[in-house]
Amino acid sequence: MKATRRAGLSAVLLLATAAGVSADDRLIEAAREQDRRAALALIGAGADVNTAGADGATALHWAVQWDDLDLAAALIGAKAAPDPSNDYGVTP
Repeated sequence: MKATRRAGLSAVLLLATAAGVSADDRLIEAAREQDRRAALALIGAGADVNTAGADGATALHWAVQWDDLDLAAALIGAKAAPDPSNDYGVTP
């Protein structure tokens, strides 16, 4: 199972790099698209959990938006700031 997880993680990071998207930005995208598996893999790979998108939203904003408590817990466990404001003043 561990080898499969590593292969999946490598694929996620390779796709992000090939597309010119940083792992940090890919984390926000994965959370926005409700792709928990990719988001967790990126967190495990050391993506910056506090990176904000163009509108100031972080992966935690999206995890909360989609009521994904598992992802929110993983982000907070990885030291995501619990109260960043996006461009509209909204916090997770």
